[in-house]
Amino acid sequence: MPFTLYRFLMGDYIVAAVELSLVLGIVVIFYYVWKTHRVNVAAILLCILMLGVVTTVVHLKGPVIIYWLYPVMLGCFCILHARTAAMLCLISMLLLFPALYPKLGTLEVVIIYISLGLLSLFSYTFTIITYQHQVELSRLATKDGLTGAGNRRSLDEALELIRNKHQREPIIASLIMLDLDHFKSINDTFGHNVGDQVLIKVANLLRSIVRVSDQLYRYGGEEFVLITEGADLKEAAILAETIRSRVEKSQLFEKQRITVSLGVAELSQVTSEHSWLKLADEALYKAKNEGRNRYCIAEVKPLNKTI
Repeated sequence: MPFTLYRFLMGDYIVAAVELSLVLGIVVIFYYVWKTHRVNVAAILLCILMLGVVTTVVHLKGPVIIYWLYPVMLGCFCILHARTAAMLCLISMLLLFPALYPKLGTLEVVIIYISLGLLSLFSYTFTIITYQHQVELSRLATKDGLTGAGNRRSLDEALELIRNKHQREPIIASLIMLDLDHFKSINDTFGHNVGDQVLIKVANLLRSIVRVSDQLYRYGGEEFVLITEGADLKEAAILAETIRSRVEKSQLFEKQRITVSLGVAELSQVTSEHSWLKLADEALYKAKNEGRNRYCIAEVKPLNKTI
């Protein structure tokens, strides 16, 4: 805006109008993002607007304005996917050629394009590496390091997401909580390394049993949670029995039989994700109290209504 005002005061109305369009465009885009929280389309429009204005001003004022293209191109790589940014920067460089070559010598034009090309190359490489690091950090932040199942944080996020979906439009989903029976004795007798290997084998077995759409999480210690969207209480109970039977027959540890106890609860039985977990946990401990190596279905007590 200060440059725009300066242009108006100096009587350079055409360039001032172009720069004013940039200012107004940025304000509109930022307002759109602030109101909608949608950034993908806004980022593309912002980069097109900035590159377009710089290209236009270079055509109007000459090569002396070319230095503005460097921070603009760098900014494009900061807010866009690397390929999209590279494509937009390449187009802008091609559009600038008619404004540079007649007014500058061949060597100067070559130097400008080499420097712009190196900037794009380094920015592209840095953006790709940064994205890969972000993906890896995101994976580490949501996965249990030992078993590869989702961790407690990702479980909380998944439960909240399902609850929000259920509030918008009722859906069918069930939750199975699983606990290894007498797991402490394995750690105490054979060591934690052996216990860790048992947990890994159990997690791998669970992944081989459930559907691709089912979500497996390590709740803590020797407890796992399975979210099965599209499965009602009866279907989830069948899956729980399948898991129980497969674990018992799989001989995961040759020196001690491994069994599991399970609790099953349906989303329609509760009003929040926390009560969903609590209900499945209560069913799990009911199974353990009844002798372990079995599953129990959660029962919801009817609420007392006052008139």
